[in-house]
Amino acid sequence: MSRRGGSFLKVALALLVIVMVNLPSAQAQVAEQANAYARGARAIEQLGNRLPAVANAYGLTTNQLRSMLESDDTLRVDDGDELLYFDVLAPGEIAAPADPAVAEVAYAPPTTGPEFQLASNPGASKTIFLDFNGSITEGTTWNNGATIVSPPYDTNGSPDTWSASELSVIANSWAVAAEDFAPWNVNVTTIDPGEEALKRSSSSDTNWGVRVVITSDTFLDCGCGGVAYIGSFDDAMDEPAFVFNSSFVGVSEADRLLLSDPNKICPGQVVPLSKSHRVNRRNAAT
Repeated sequence: MSRRGGSFLKVALALLVIVMVNLPSAQAQVAEQANAYARGARAIEQLGNRLPAVANAYGLTTNQLRSMLESDDTLRVDDGDELLYFDVLAPGEIAAPADPAVAEVAYAPPTTGPEFQLASNPGASKTIFLDFNGSITEGTTWNNGATIVSPPYDTNGSPDTWSASELSVIANSWAVAAEDFAPWNVNVTTIDPGEEALKRSSSSDTNWGVRVVITSDTFLDCGCGGVAYIGSFDDAMDEPAFVFNSSFVGVSEADRLLLSDPNKICPGQVVPLSKSHRVNRRNAAT
């Protein structure tokens, strides 16, 4: 994955998955597996004299990145000096690994219903694909490039059928994301656009996006609400973000709570949001 600084749009879309709920008790639930990715003082120590170069690659100053690592427990650094977020579980969520039997194969019930034909801006050159269908991820930064099988979104233990409740979460979560990203020329969709439509193949490629896989955790055992690499929105590969929250609040608030304080992501490089908008988003976390 290439590191990039950039506009708030890039970062916000790459981190659509992240639910910025700063609850100390919830943070304590993050499992030991997540600690393989350095955070806080350990991350700063790990980066060492590379800290300025890494900060610059993300469009930040050295002090900005150091401050972010010191103050944000969800910001992590992997062993390749890539920045990513491990978010805590949303309120009411319970950390539970995927059923091994379900996790063996990524498959989905028929996805011909209207919930899987939603698109907020079909003509847009940028895409956020909300993938509830199950997915196979290969050759990415995740899991050291090993294959990841993500089962379909399932809240009732019946992954071979869609319940009315599940379909409601899908439709309503899409509506929230579509509303929040309406100011930009972005298509928030539940229609699979294909892998190539999500990759940025070159600097001249103007059509790209990000896959947000809403699933259960089959590879990290992190006890977290979701994970995402910064910069995955315009990556040269189909580098997904993962949402492990399952409730409507947990899924739909992912981007909304990020937007509540965008300056923590890219200071000085954000599209200004009205004060009332930020307050409303922050209040949604309480």
